Amino acid sequence: MRLDNKINVPVVLAVALSVALLLGGLIAGWTANSSDECSGTFSCLSANEWGDYLAGVSAPVAFVWLVTAVFIQSRELAEQRKELALTREEFKLNRDVLKGQADSFAAQTEALMQDRATEEFRERVRVLRVWVERTHSNIKEVHAGYSENGNPISERKDTGYLTADMPAEPTTYFAELIRRIAVSIASLRLGEQGVDVAWLAYGKLTEIYTLEQRLLKIGELRNRVNPSAMAVLSDPDFEFVLSNYPKTERERLAAEAARQEADF
Repeated sequence: MRLDNKINVPVVLAVALSVALLLGGLIAGWTANSSDECSGTFSCLSANEWGDYLAGVSAPVAFVWLVTAVFIQSRELAEQRKELALTREEFKLNRDVLKGQADSFAAQTEALMQDRATEEFRERVRVLRVWVERTHSNIKEVHAGYSENGNPISERKDTGYLTADMPAEPTTYFAELIRRIAVSIASLRLGEQGVDVAWLAYGKLTEIYTLEQRLLKIGELRNRVNPSAMAVLSDPDFEFVLSNYPKTERERLAAEAARQEADF
């Protein structure tokens, strides 16, 4: 007998021991001394004695097969425990693989969302730039040099504080715009005068506070954009602008009064 292409030793031993017990019982019964009235031991046995004889012979055989069955069952249970352990290990490996795939998918999703938020940030900055250039640019004729005849040459140039000589790249542009706004707010609070304060002190209130709302809208993307944009939105200058932008009624009235005074 074989189990998993191996000889089933317990069964072979049980069969051999059973055969040996049966032969031994047969030989013992046959060679046992009998009375003179009988020829041979088996011929002298009554039905009751035959039962006792068979029980005595079969009981050891039954015990052998009981022990063999218990041993085989215990070995099968041990094999099942090994298979269960291997199955659990395989499940664990599959779980680790699935977790890795889930983490990778989550990372890809996060990167995709970050790219979308960054593109939205750039688009909002581009829209902001169009609005700032439309409302705060100051085109003037400026001296650009002299011709060969010695005549002065002039050219039209934007001299607005928030629009002149601004970088083209959206993230860099936004950082520079915030820096200039921060300088304006700080100068205004110190009571200083100059081109960096004029737009904030004498500009139209609707334009001043519309700019604030646009900045707040862009600031909502702070925790969703890529690291370079996040660095700009987390810059101390941006925090300073959002925290110190003129908001109180007194500051609004003062700015409006200054604007009206400048109109006369």
